[in-house]
Amino acid sequence: MTSSPIPTSSPSHQLTLAPRAKRKGETMIRSRFSAALCSVAVALCLAVSACANDTGESFTKLSASLEAELIQHADEMTEDGFFRLESGVEIKITEARLTVSAVDLIVAGKDASSTVFDPANPPAGYSSCHGGHCHADDGRLVDYADIQAELDSASDAEPAVAMTLEFDAAIDLLHPEEIVPTCESANSKSCSLSEGTLRRVDLKVSQLTIQGQVRKSGERAARAVEVVIPIPEEDGLFMQVLDMKVGKGGEKSLELDMHLKISAEILAAYDFDAASPDLEPVLHELSESVFSIGAESDHDHEDHADHDHG
Repeated sequence: MTSSPIPTSSPSHQLTLAPRAKRKGETMIRSRFSAALCSVAVALCLAVSACANDTGESFTKLSASLEAELIQHADEMTEDGFFRLESGVEIKITEARLTVSAVDLIVAGKDASSTVFDPANPPAGYSSCHGGHCHADDGRLVDYADIQAELDSASDAEPAVAMTLEFDAAIDLLHPEEIVPTCESANSKSCSLSEGTLRRVDLKVSQLTIQGQVRKSGERAARAVEVVIPIPEEDGLFMQVLDMKVGKGGEKSLELDMHLKISAEILAAYDFDAASPDLEPVLHELSESVFSIGAESDHDHEDHADHDHG
């Protein structure tokens, strides 16, 4: 099988995020979010494996998995395992878990002609798209989902949630593994998509929980902490545009291999001494996490096989 990455799109308030610049000596603490917090790493990589549905079948069979990572930079680690935050605080993370509300697959009907919103190339009237919203020419901040709704309305298309993927438990961001969700389809076929165009995948996360020890930079004594960050819907929505034909005349099977990358540096915006910390700065940093998709085609595999035999 050959694999080619699909470009990462920004978060949406969202649907996913603007990648954060990598830093020298970066190392990754993997897990499955692996879904949002940092540079994040919501690279969600989502991988798509497909073969054309030339047999007249009406549905596309789907399989999926999600893996998430919490990233710490090697050049910011102390000898005793603490991560130096830009705020002057050092933290040793012993547990990091992300709660994923759902992953929605958005499909437009076979006759729909709606334009798919791409944060990297916003429609007329919008610019500077980041953190789940775009700046409108009239000064408004408009969520990604609202812009897509405008595009759908203009073309009389009605994309809808065709399938929801659900996860039974919070995802461990420190010990990476591919988590296989359960699926609920809008049609009568389990884990399958009817004829249409798969416009995008929406990853929704609702809570980040981190446990560990913190201390001020230069000190040895540390205290135990638990950081619980509820994530509002507008801050926890990450989007990837796919625009793939499914069902009859489209893909016969589809594999979504999703990946989310979150940077531990988001905690630099958290006040560990406050009784009720302001979470807005943390949520803003979280929205810059990276959710990505890699694509793998059975056709490419068949082409290579033919070439090898030739």
